[in-house]
Amino acid sequence: MPGLPEDVMAGRRGRCEGREAVLTEGVGPGDRQLHLVIDRETGIVLRASAPGTAYVEELADLEFPESLPEEQFVEPECGPDRPDRWERISEYYRTRPLPVPASWPGPLGRLSPIDGDPDTGFLVLDLDTRPASGAPGAAQLVRQPLADQPYLSGWALNPGHHLHRWRDTHWQWTLILADHPLTVEQLDRIREELGNAG
Repeated sequence: MPGLPEDVMAGRRGRCEGREAVLTEGVGPGDRQLHLVIDRETGIVLRASAPGTAYVEELADLEFPESLPEEQFVEPECGPDRPDRWERISEYYRTRPLPVPASWPGPLGRLSPIDGDPDTGFLVLDLDTRPASGAPGAAQLVRQPLADQPYLSGWALNPGHHLHRWRDTHWQWTLILADHPLTVEQLDRIREELGNAG
């Protein structure tokens, strides 16, 4: 497998979408366990899921060309002198308050910033929802500067997810829910709460 560590290559072998694959486990944001299915030939993650949560991402109906031109690949702008984006965001919010919706209609676990820009305040936050009757099974909260385009990335692109969008005097917000929307009353409480937090 191209460029994958030995411990990943040692995972269980199987098949996914008719292709040879390796089934392995890893650790994701918030120290959550991830189950990964990786294509043996290309090293592409075909499926990622987190046990006990609604998180599942899967690539299906893939067609692989014989080869790709080298100019398709761009070297990442990371190195020893520049920590990767996720580490920078994570480090920044270790000592700063996160926008936590205290009136969430169920218990929350350990919230994890998964994307953002500390310079502008842009933040994508995994709410780490816990199972509760009537509460959404998985959710992300996105905070953006008012001048930014509405968030259309990651979970927001999934047509099966529900999006609640609103603006206050400081930010625009997107709440992305994996299984069902909030009630009007639940959303109003969260909007008021986050608007008062500034």
